[in-house]
Formats: sequence, C-alpha cells, structure tokens
Amino acid sequence: MSSTTGDSTEQRKELYAQRAELSKLRSDVQHVHQEKEKNYHELKRIHQQVKEVLNSINSLKGQRTELTQKVRALKEEREKQNTEVKEIAGERKKIELQRKDFAPPQRNRESRESIGSLRSEIQRLETKMETEVMPFTKEQELTKYVKELKKKVLALVQEKELSKETNKINSDLSEHRRKAQETHHTVQETAQQSQEVHEQVQKLYDQLKQLRETEKPLAESYLQLKKKHLDLKKEMDEVTARIQELGGALQEHDHRSFKEKVKEKTAEVHEKIKKGKKLSTEDILAFQASEE
Repeated sequence: MSSTTGDSTEQRKELYAQRAELSKLRSDVQHVHQEKEKNYHELKRIHQQVKEVLNSINSLKGQRTELTQKVRALKEEREKQNTEVKEIAGERKKIELQRKDFAPPQRNRESRESIGSLRSEIQRLETKMETEVMPFTKEQELTKYVKELKKKVLALVQEKELSKETNKINSDLSEHRRKAQETHHTVQETAQQSQEVHEQVQKLYDQLKQLRETEKPLAESYLQLKKKHLDLKKEMDEVTARIQELGGALQEHDHRSFKEKVKEKTAEVHEKIKKGKKLSTEDILAFQASEE
C-alpha cells in the first residue's frame, strides 16, 4: 500500500511537471509559428519582387533585341546608300572628264556665244554661198569656216547636255548623301537607345542579385523555423500523450484507493452494528456506497 502510494505521489509530481512543460511548449510553438509566418510573408514579398524584376528584364531584353536588329538593318541600308553615293560620284567624275575633253580656250570663248546665234551665222553663210557668185578660193574658205562653226555648235550642244547631266547627278548625289547621313544619325540614335536599355538590364540584374542575397538567409531561417516548429509539435504531442497516460494511471489508482477506503469503512460499520453502536451520517453513506 505504501509502495503504491509512493508511486502515485511520484506520478503526480511528474504530471504537474509535464503539464508545466506542455504549457511552455505551447508558448514556444506559438512563438516559433509567428516567427515562421513572419519569415514566410517576407519571403513571399521578395519572391514577388524577384518575379517583377525578371519580368522587367525579359521585357527590356526583348526591346534590346529589337533595337539591335534595327541597328543591323539600318547599317545594311547605310552601307547600300554609301555604295550608291560612290557609284554616283564615279559617274560624275566620268562626265567631268568628258567635259575636260573640250579645248578650254575654245570652250570658254564659245560659251559666251549662244547656240542659236552660231546656227544663224551658219545659215547666213550657207545662203550666201548658194546665192552669191564668188571666187573658188573664197568659197573654200567659207566652207571650211562653216564646218568649224558646225563643230562648235556640236561641241556646245554636247557640253550643254553634259552640263544638264552633271546638274542632275549632283542633285542625285546630294539627295543620296542626305539620306545616307540621315540613316547614319538614325543608326547612332538607335544604338544609343539599345545601350541605354542594356544599362537598364544590368541595373536590374544588380537589383536581382541583391534580392537573391536577401532571400538566401531568410529561406534558410524559414526552413530552420519550420523544422523547429515540427520538432516542438512532436515534443508537445509526446508530452500530451504522457500526461494522458499519467492521468489515466492516477485515475485508476484513485478509484482503487476509494474502493479500499469504502471497504474499510464498511467493515467498521458492520462492527458497530454488531456492537449496537450508533451509526454516524458518514457511516451510513459509506454503507450505502458499499451496497452500490
């Protein structure tokens, strides 16, 4: 009996200790859970920022690719335009060389004369030779002079045509150079835009790196807190199970102890009845309990 009583006393002490431990564990679990949730929401916020930065990077990289392709196409167009400028400049040089074939003194002198006046002079001389009687030598001189005038007219006509062609080529050359220059400026502007977008991408990569560096310790802390939370809950379940075990054992012990006390009291009541002694209220209740 004393051994059983001693055991129950130790069990009660352990039960009180386990209940205190359970209360502490519940507090610890709640605290760790709050810390874990705090880390989780912070990680979620960073993940959202990472997602937004990655979306921005992908968008800008798409823009950069388009700009790079545009620069490449513009450079090809510029190269084509520069080639055309060289070809037109070559044509102009050929025409200038053709114009130099004319004797400079003759060209400069006759340039002050109109083609119309020369043709009129030729017509006058030819009419004169046809209508007037003149020495043969004089006619030969006029015939030779008319041929020279006709050559001059032909030269002036050719020079005039070459001059027109030169003016047209100069106009075309200026237009092609203007277009080539505009394309060159567009290439520079587009390349600058591409460079600016590239720099934006690099800044976003730096920002992404910082977010990853912030994310890493938070993720490690979250995993540690999650494990700690699970360990504490497991420990709390074990303590709860032990409390239930101790509670059941003590309840059984108390029930046995009560029955033994009732049995002892009943024996005392029976003894009093035999001796004709007066029964107390406690005696009557104990006797009724034994009957039940």
